[in-house]
Amino acid sequence: LFNADNFRGSSDNVFGDAALEGLLCCPGVAPSRDDPSAQYTELLNCYKHMHVNGYTRVVDGKPVYTSPEEAFPGHELPHFAKPIKALIDAVGATALLDYGAGKGHQYGWEITVDNNTYPNIQSYWGVNEISCYEPAMAGNDRLPDRKFDGVISTDVLEHIPESDVPWVVEEMFAHANTFVFANIACYPAMARLPNGENAHCTVKDPKWWTGFFRCVGNTYPDIIYLVGLEYQVGTEAGETSTEIAWISNARIKN
Repeated sequence: LFNADNFRGSSDNVFGDAALEGLLCCPGVAPSRDDPSAQYTELLNCYKHMHVNGYTRVVDGKPVYTSPEEAFPGHELPHFAKPIKALIDAVGATALLDYGAGKGHQYGWEITVDNNTYPNIQSYWGVNEISCYEPAMAGNDRLPDRKFDGVISTDVLEHIPESDVPWVVEEMFAHANTFVFANIACYPAMARLPNGENAHCTVKDPKWWTGFFRCVGNTYPDIIYLVGLEYQVGTEAGETSTEIAWISNARIKN
C-alpha cells in the first residue's frame, strides 16, 4: 500500500509485537472528553499560557526563551508531508482534520519536496479541505462535529497525560473515515512547562505505543493507521541520534 521511499526514516524498523494488548481494558472509571483528568485540564491551561506568553527550552543545559510567535507554530508537520501524501493518494482523501494543530502556521509556508516547490502543503497534498483543531488556541478550540477522510496529529500525543491518551486517540479514530496519521516522540522534550515540568509528560518506549495502537486499531478495523515513533540512540561518538520506527496496520512496500 505504501512505498517506503515516501517516508522519513526507515520503514523496516517496525516493532511487530504488541506490548500492551490489554492497555485499554483497565478497571475503574477512565478519563473522557466530558470528564478529563485534572492533569489534562492543568496542562491545557499551561499550553494556553505558553501560546500567549512563550516558554523556556533547555538547550545544552541552558534556558532559552521561545517567544509567543515561535511557540508551537507547526514545525513538525512538514517533516511528515510525504508519508501523509502517500496515505492521501492511497485512499483518495480530500478532507483532513489536523488534531492538535498548534498555531496552524504550517499551512501558510512554502514547501519543497523532491526539488519541487509548492506554495503550501495543501497544494502539495492536493486536498480540498484542512480543518485545524487546537484546544489551547481560541478560534480553533472547538472539535468539529463531523468525520474527515483522514486525521493527522504531529507532536501531540506525548504532551497528553497517560490516563487521557486512550480517549484522545479514540477521538481521532472516531473522526476518521479512512486513516489516522501520527508522529510521537519517545524521549523528553527541550520545552519546559510554566510549572517547570518537561513538556513531554507521556514518554513511552515504542513497543508501548505499538501495543496501544494495535489495541485501538482492533476497535476500528476499517481505519488505516500509520504512526512514526521517534526514539533516541547513542552513537559511537558519544552523541545522540534520533531514529524513527513506523508502525501500521497496513502493508508497507519496500
